[in-house]
Order: sequence, then structure tokens, then C-alpha cells
Amino acid sequence: MFNPQYNLLPVEAVANRILLEARQRGIDPPTNLMLQKLVYFAQGYALGMLGHPLFADDIEAWTYGPVVPKLYLQLKHYDSNRITEDLPTRGLITDSNPAAGVIHQVMEDLSGFSASQLVRLSHADGSPWSATWRDSLGRCDVIPLWQMALYFAEVGKKADNKEQE
Repeated sequence: MFNPQYNLLPVEAVANRILLEARQRGIDPPTNLMLQKLVYFAQGYALGMLGHPLFADDIEAWTYGPVVPKLYLQLKHYDSNRITEDLPTRGLITDSNPAAGVIHQVMEDLSGFSASQLVRLSHADGSPWSATWRDSLGRCDVIPLWQMALYFAEVGKKADNKEQE
């Protein structure tokens, strides 16, 4: 299902909501590598659950998985350390925003994963990252939203079928 009526959020607002969820769960905040994967999965879940993306920024296929270059540049000073501060943004995702529900589900499903587990998950056979990486021969090409929408819709169907069994 595609929903043509939606408001795109700043990618920083999505990242900040993930950081908030981590704080609320009492878990360590993610590293830049982990946050990149969680933002990617949030975009994918939104495409599958809401029928539209959360943010407009491109996601590229990098060696260690999907990356939003703009977000990476803002956080690279953390190196491999945990992200301790929210990013400056004009956007805020309130509890009533459907994006909050998507991010909550991502954190419910993935917040216990290590960085290497998130990388492996994003690299799964048939994933949008693996298709883009293979096709581009490792040139950091943009992962198409349509490919993410198809993949995450299928992942959602498989999850629904497992719940019904």
C-alpha cells in the first residue's frame, strides 16, 4: 500500500527518536555504525508499515551496510564511541506521530543487536543493501526506495505469517 499523503521528517529527528528510545529502555546509546543501521531499518519499516518514507535523505550502500551520508558526517566525530547527545534539528517526533510507532517497533525488534549483528542483518541475501552493493560493485550507490519498499513489505508479510502460526 502506498500512502501519498505524508510529511517527511528531518533524518536527524529520526535519529534523535532512536536515541530517545534507547534512553527510555535504559540501554547504551548506539554508535554511529549502529545508528546508521537503525535509521535504515526505520526507513524500511515505515515503507512497509505506513506506505511512505520517514525522511527524504538518500541511503547509500557502503562497505559496512546502509549509510545516510549527511547523518554520518554529523556523527563521525564520535568514531566508534556511543552517541551521547541529540542532533540539532527543527523536527521533533512526538508520541502521537505514526513515525514514533515505527521507531518503537524497530527498537523493539533490534535494540538488543550488536553493531556486527546489525551489519549482518542489513547485508542479508536479497536485502536492498546486498542488491545495490552487488549491482554497483561497491561504489556507494543510493539504495532505491522502491527496492526497500518491496523488501520490507515482504519481510512484514513473513513476520505476520509467523505470528499466525
